[in-house]
Amino acid sequence: MKIVSISIGANHGHDFDGAAIRLREEGYDVEVVGADSCDMDADVLFNRKILGDVRESGMVFIRVHGDVTYFKKFPVLEKELTKNGICAFLVCDSEGRVTNEYRRLFTGSDDDFALLIRYVVPGGENNYRAALLWALNKFGGADAALPEPEIPPAQGAYLPERHYIPIDEAIASLDGSKPKICVFFHQRFWVSNNCGGPDGMIKALRERGADAIGIFTGTYPDDDIGAMGIGALIDRYLIKDGKPAVDCAIQTMGFSQTLRPKADAFEQKCDDNMFERLGIPIIQATHLLSLLISTRSSNNQRQIIAIIINRYEDPELLTRVRHTIARTANTKIKKPLHLLLIMKLMGMR
Repeated sequence: MKIVSISIGANHGHDFDGAAIRLREEGYDVEVVGADSCDMDADVLFNRKILGDVRESGMVFIRVHGDVTYFKKFPVLEKELTKNGICAFLVCDSEGRVTNEYRRLFTGSDDDFALLIRYVVPGGENNYRAALLWALNKFGGADAALPEPEIPPAQGAYLPERHYIPIDEAIASLDGSKPKICVFFHQRFWVSNNCGGPDGMIKALRERGADAIGIFTGTYPDDDIGAMGIGALIDRYLIKDGKPAVDCAIQTMGFSQTLRPKADAFEQKCDDNMFERLGIPIIQATHLLSLLISTRSSNNQRQIIAIIINRYEDPELLTRVRHTIARTANTKIKKPLHLLLIMKLMGMR
């Protein structure tokens, strides 16, 4: 059975890949085709291929961040779904009204929809496997027992040698004789076991004399999955007695944490500048890392590094950023070369 996974406004398209591999190893006949809407909008032939896969599929999963209007060709996709009577599970992680509006694309019961919400929104390979099993049971003739949904940690600390560690414990372990640095990255990379970017950054920081930890989180609070949001996380863990608990933070997430989209309008507003409140240098070093299985299994992931230095205007540094991007755009690299720029900014060698 073919299942299509499409992401709108984010790169969730390949979230089910690992779970599909596990199910095939268990003997299930399942193929998952993943795609991100930005690629479908940019490439007419790719869009045509994915729409063909949709027509051949037993079910479609659609993850949305923001609104379906971020996908210019969504009306065409919706037409294919309704014309062919294909069940589509659409969930938006930032706007409940979007999830409610497109509930009509889902042909199952309200209880089924609620169960898939509990599998897909928290994420993680076990939950994705369970969601695919649900689809195979419903549309593929399988008769598998469905496990209970799991709720993985929505935030926590990460070290290359420890996949999970409580944030307070990780901060307390930092060596006060060295620059203390925390590396923020999105919880979705942690829950997908795709931590190559933070691994390389933390190791390079340590090699150059700093002590560093990773902190994974999401942007927004969400009581259903225990997410406090990055603002509350900073207030609770990184500000102690009115003082910052670390000397510098590196923000690797590929979207703004302080500008929030305004519902029903193409506007953004800053309702909480938590980084300013933290009061330390913030370095945005965005990792554009593919979530594809073919790259996730390799330590030499292809990386296109974009760096925006907050509060600094250094022409020489920006020139080196451009040169770094040019060198790494078409090559596989073993270490994040952009760390040299971060070390330069902090006066480290």
